[in-house]
Order: sequence, then structure tokens, then C-alpha cells
Amino acid sequence: MTGGGPVRVRLRVTASDGTEQAVTVQLIRSGSVVEVLRGTTPLAATLLADPPAPRAREYFRLAVEPPHELLSNPIFVARRA
Repeated sequence: MTGGGPVRVRLRVTASDGTEQAVTVQLIRSGSVVEVLRGTTPLAATLLADPPAPRAREYFRLAVEPPHELLSNPIFVARRA
């Protein structure tokens, strides 16, 4: 990414069978939980986060539970000077 604007994180969690399921979603940034959302599926949100430091590389991922534990692959974000 270029510039120092916020990082926009958009997420959506649905149940594979289309039913409403109570879920807790944790947004993880480089190993630390930075946001916790609770709701029912389908759950969608857009969150803003501070950009990484210049030349730094960080990652975001989601942890979702119950009824099963789901951990997304990391999405890496880097800021060019």
C-alpha cells in the first residue's frame, strides 16, 4: 500500500448451510486481537485500522467460533515509504 491512510478490512462470515449461527469473530493483527465482533451469520463488517509503519509488513487474519473453530489464512499488508 502507499500513503498513510487507514487499512480497510472487510469481512463476511456465513454458515455453509445458510442458517443463522451465533458466532464470535476476532480480527487478529500480527498476533494480537484488535477487534471482537459478535453476531449471527451472515455477519459482515468493514473495519478501519492504522496503517503499518513505513517499510513494515504486518498481517491480518480472522478467528471464528463456535460452532467450529476457523482460522483464516493471513493477509499480509506492507506500506511502501
